Amino acid sequence: MKNAIVIGASSGIGEGFVKKLVREGYRVGMTARRVHEMKRIRDDVGEANALIREMDVTKANEARDVFKSLASELCKDGSIIDMVIISAGVGKSKSMGDWEISKWTNDVNVVGFTAIADAAVELFEKQKKGRLVGLSSIAGIKGIGDSPVYSASKGYELIYLEAAKQYFKKRKLDVSVTTILPGFVDTDLVKDNEHMFWVQPVEKAVDQAYSGIIKGRFYVVVTRRWRMLAWIVRLLPRWLWFRVC
Repeated sequence: MKNAIVIGASSGIGEGFVKKLVREGYRVGMTARRVHEMKRIRDDVGEANALIREMDVTKANEARDVFKSLASELCKDGSIIDMVIISAGVGKSKSMGDWEISKWTNDVNVVGFTAIADAAVELFEKQKKGRLVGLSSIAGIKGIGDSPVYSASKGYELIYLEAAKQYFKKRKLDVSVTTILPGFVDTDLVKDNEHMFWVQPVEKAVDQAYSGIIKGRFYVVVTRRWRMLAWIVRLLPRWLWFRVC
């Protein structure tokens, strides 16, 4: 049986990945703050297929210890961790100048992300193989005025994962790195956004993301209708971006 760890597994895309991975034959280590929600998901996928560990990524050192303990538990039969998916993420629209929201967003999306990503890099270096997956966002391609810290934090995750891919390549390790850039997906993260369009169901987004991961792609925009928009946003010069947005 293959092993995977999903960080931020209690809802949304993280929950979707847990269910997808179990269907694909993985035993999944689940982490999140909301243990009761993970128990609900474990009941759905079968107790033998999922291990639960409480984790708050804003408590970085504790989160790293939980990650390492969970990896050891999953691998006690001599297997390895085949995949780590960092799905934990937060953000609020219309948050410019709100320090509490800004700090919370950075604590999760920057500090918490880095704490787990670094731990995963250490793990895959020892194994010499694996798949590292992080959920960035289309909002991380260019700065968005309504959500400056969220946008910047997702840009940070994207750049980190680019660097991680280069890191493993230089060391000639069999480790693939994938960054998932969702558009609007029907999760709690976007429920207060008044300007949503092309909102896609979680299962559809996860199916397309998983396909890209298995194909070894670095850059996976989900769903497909968002790919053209992401391409346009990447190519727009900043002077034009400032005018249109």
